[in-house]
Amino acid sequence: MPTAETKRRIVSCVMFVLPLVLVKSAGMVLGGPGPSSAAAAPSESAAGVGAAVSPRADPEPSGAEEAAVRYIASLREEPFGPSPLYFQREEATAPEVEEGEPELTPPPEFTVQAIMASSSGNTALINGRPHRVDDPVGGTSWVIIGIDAAARSVTIEDSETGRTETRGVQ
Repeated sequence: MPTAETKRRIVSCVMFVLPLVLVKSAGMVLGGPGPSSAAAAPSESAAGVGAAVSPRADPEPSGAEEAAVRYIASLREEPFGPSPLYFQREEATAPEVEEGEPELTPPPEFTVQAIMASSSGNTALINGRPHRVDDPVGGTSWVIIGIDAAARSVTIEDSETGRTETRGVQ
């Protein structure tokens, strides 16, 4: 008499093999997925295989066809294909500066990476280099006038115009 474990294994095996046997036997009884035979009739052009073939003359293109060809050629020269999501920006014009105004220099591009507080004063890590108060930023006329460790920010001032800007740690 087989044990319960042996019976369970036999049932599992039968459950796995039974669907495979059913599908295979149904395929044999019903036939394959395609036709079992095929036939072809000779075509009319096959009779004149050795005969000379005259080239077909294409009709002259109409005006609409010529316009379509020109349009397709113009699209090949564009850097991007036509897209409803692509909008070409108009070039921004620089504002006119009156002769009496000095030209404003933009603040330098820099990243404040860290602020370190110590008893000798605060230090800001800007673009990977340590800076203290009164140090120039980026070789421009902008100078650090304050480093706030609590707010984690650096205040810079343009020594030519007196403009100030504050940037925080990013």
